[in-house]
Amino acid sequence: MESNLNLSNKREIIEEGTTFKTDGHGHGEKEFIWRVSKYDQENFLIQYLVSSENRYWTITINCETNSRQ
Repeated sequence: MESNLNLSNKREIIEEGTTFKTDGHGHGEKEFIWRVSKYDQENFLIQYLVSSENRYWTITINCETNSRQ
């Protein structure tokens, strides 16, 4: 499943396998490479595999509705 994301008047497509780079910070890392490893729009879940020159890690974001409204 893919989703259109509009950032600063640019249309981006988010789907599993989407890859992008950002500037690194700290640890002597020049850039980070991000890959969408899991994307479930219906369940508000996205997971990234992030890598730099010397390490890999996973970031998982899973949002839920606030039932205390």
